[in-house]
Amino acid sequence: MPFRIDGNWQTASLATYSFMPPRAKAANITGLPSPLKAQTIANIDALAVTALKEELPMALVRQAARVYAKAEMASSVRSDSKRRHNETDYGAIAMQIFNVVSEQADRRSWLTLPQQAQIARSYVDAGQYNVGLDSRSTAEITIETGRTTLVWAIDTGNYTRFYSIII
Repeated sequence: MPFRIDGNWQTASLATYSFMPPRAKAANITGLPSPLKAQTIANIDALAVTALKEELPMALVRQAARVYAKAEMASSVRSDSKRRHNETDYGAIAMQIFNVVSEQADRRSWLTLPQQAQIARSYVDAGQYNVGLDSRSTAEITIETGRTTLVWAIDTGNYTRFYSIII
C-alpha cells in the first residue's frame, strides 16, 4: 500500500493467506494386502490463517517501525541535500523508488505449506511391500515381525517421496 510521509513515498505490506480450493481428495494407498484410504487429520490452510491472525499485531508493529525508519532516513537525506545544493537530489528520489519497489510481505513460509495432512493405519504381515500413493509412484518398504513401521509420503504434485522407519 503506497502512501506519502513528508512528501516522500513509502509503502507498507502485510502477508495475506487465503484458502486454496479445491481440497485434496483422500489418498489411496496401494501395494498392501488390502488397499487403504487415508483420512484428513489436519487442514493446514486453516492453521495457517489462524497463525497469521495471531501474528498480525506484532507484524503491524514491525511494519510501522520499518516505515518510520525509512521515512526518517528519506527525510534526513532530503534535508541534507537541500542544505548543500538546493537542487534536485537524485539519491533521495532513487531511495523513494527503491522503497516502493522493494517492499513486499514475506510469505515464503506460507507458500511452502502443504494443503493438508492425511493418515491411514493397517496391520500387515512381515515382508517387503511396494507401497504406492494414488497409483503414481511406489517405494519398497520392509515390515518386521513385532515392530512398528511408520511410512509417510510427501506428494508435491509432480513428485511423490516416500520415507519409512522401523521402531
